[in-house]
Amino acid sequence: MEDPKALAETVLGCDASLEWVTVMDSKGKSLSHLQSPNHKPGPSVDDGTIARLGTVDAVTLGGFSRAEAWYGKMDYALLAHERALVVLVRDQARELFYAVKTQRSQNAESLFAKIKAALKS
Repeated sequence: MEDPKALAETVLGCDASLEWVTVMDSKGKSLSHLQSPNHKPGPSVDDGTIARLGTVDAVTLGGFSRAEAWYGKMDYALLAHERALVVLVRDQARELFYAVKTQRSQNAESLFAKIKAALKS
């Protein structure tokens, strides 16, 4: 398996608007969580909370993936919050999930294309 920290650095480096990235296994267990040096750190989130959010992300993607029978392969899912946009990406080749936080004003389609190109998947 590729180094999760190196994958997180690759994803984080693909666009300056990305604030943080979490790399998770298929069950939502956090393998790496990196904060971008380009942004001020937000509120401190402990490892237990990151693990619980990873589980929610994995369940969310699992639920959304059931619609693939109708719509085709899912590229990404969006979680829009009041002050953040989280893009969830499933990396089928590596059997990993990525949760990537950016500002609400960013274009998710463009970000997904950059993430996909950076991961070459």
